[in-house]
Amino acid sequence: MKFLGGSSWRLPAPMSSTRAELYAVLEALHIVAPLHENIYFFVDSQAALYALQSTSPMGCNLVTKCLDLIHALEGAGATVHFTWIPSHVDIPLIEKADRLAQCALQDDTVDPGTEHLGLC
Repeated sequence: MKFLGGSSWRLPAPMSSTRAELYAVLEALHIVAPLHENIYFFVDSQAALYALQSTSPMGCNLVTKCLDLIHALEGAGATVHFTWIPSHVDIPLIEKADRLAQCALQDDTVDPGTEHLGLC
């Protein structure tokens, strides 16, 4: 199994936490799409997962874009797996991501590859 991490970006506009999670899924799909392998997502947003499973997406083109990429990957032979994980239960990488997100609200230069989490 490969772990592809270390990317960060600013959201294009203010958005709800659910849309932010969907945007992160979309960006991750773009990163892994060239691999054409089985892909595993561990997501702590039940609302984002429900939106991706909905038969009538919430009028959000992020859901449509995610589903289009998922279908393209599956058409190429990959399998995309989503697993819900609870947030704020001391899963180290999830806690790190949450702290980095909080730091990014205060500082435009947050680097996910550094261990400066106590500085924010």
